[in-house]
Amino acid sequence: MNRSLVIVAWWLMGVAAWASQPIPWEDTFKLRVGQTHRASDGFWVTFVEAQDGRCPDSPSVRCVWGGAAQVELLVGEGNSSQEITLFLGRHPNSLKIFGRLIQLVKLDPYPDGTKIEADEHVATILVIPATAGADEDAPKQMVPQE
Repeated sequence: MNRSLVIVAWWLMGVAAWASQPIPWEDTFKLRVGQTHRASDGFWVTFVEAQDGRCPDSPSVRCVWGGAAQVELLVGEGNSSQEITLFLGRHPNSLKIFGRLIQLVKLDPYPDGTKIEADEHVATILVIPATAGADEDAPKQMVPQE
């Protein structure tokens, strides 16, 4: 009985210690144009605009090249900020800045030949801690693009 209490107390102390830590970034999050995602440590990302030149997914369109899409993000920590551009279909789709790696994972909706209004764009973003000692401004390709 006493051993069970010790194990439960130890587990509760671990949960309490974990809960007091800053909340980490999610693996990915989605932003619409104009939206901002904020972390508990003061880091934030704002989706400024998108330009989409990807080949439409339409039977009436044939493309020689799949095209590319780009998003402008404003990223910051506290009162410091910097605008960055990330791409799908071109490099870079990720950048290291403010001690984090920021990657454009996806841009929706995919073009289908109809006009997409600016406020319809939804960017899926991944933010993770950058590797210790890495060059903060060096662009890196992370994963294959769509």
